[in-house]
Formats: sequence, C-alpha cells, structure tokens
Amino acid sequence: MNIPIPETIDLARLQLLKHSDPEITTQICKLLEIILQQYYFIFQEQFYQPDKGIAMGSPISGTIAEIFLQNLEHSHIIPLLDSRQILFNTRYIDDMLIIYDTENINQDTLIQYTNSIHNNLQFNPTQEANDCINFLT
Repeated sequence: MNIPIPETIDLARLQLLKHSDPEITTQICKLLEIILQQYYFIFQEQFYQPDKGIAMGSPISGTIAEIFLQNLEHSHIIPLLDSRQILFNTRYIDDMLIIYDTENINQDTLIQYTNSIHNNLQFNPTQEANDCINFLT
C-alpha cells in the first residue's frame, strides 16, 4: 500500500480542527510534513529516501496509515455495513476482513468496488477454505 502523504495530512488537518484551534493544527500538520518529507532509511549500507508513500518501519507510518484508512473505511466500507451489503468488517492496520452474504452481493462486484475506492489501494481477497479464514498470516 502506498499512503498518499499530502492527502493524509489534509485528512489529519480536518480531524485536528474538530478538536483544537487552527494555530495548533497548522503547527502539527507542518511538523508532519517535515517528518514525512525528510525520512531516510538504510538498506545494505545504502541510504534511500522514499519517493512516495511512507517507508515501512518508520515510527510514524502506522499512525499515518491509520488516519488514511480510517477515512476510507468510514466513507466507503461503513455504508456497505449500514446497507447490509456486507455483514461484518474488521481491520488490523492494512489487513481487512469482510464477511458478506453472497445472496446480497456478488464477490466480483465487491472486489471491483473496493479496488475502485482509491488508486493507491489494491484489495487482494482470500477466500474461506476448509472452514478457515486466512487473516493476518
């Protein structure tokens, strides 16, 4: 997954403005921009700077992913729950478990919908096998 940094900072700004004053919100968002633009990592004794998204292992990557994914979940997945097209949804960071009734929604329709939510997301479904669900493995 490739978290879009500018979009996620905008989402953070909207949430922060609900709970703090504009000056504090501006300062926090500026700090986020600085942190996310100046992140470097070392791999095999070479320095790298990601050209897009957030590098795995960054202390802030989980928080940024959570901001981005919570927004998508609330705007796209929760309405499916409310309309009973899906029966259950849970997520751990970027792994999502969706249980749906095949009489209410077709698997291909659900996959097509979820993959159209955002260009940076690609859902790769794993089906139930032998009465087991492969989640977080």
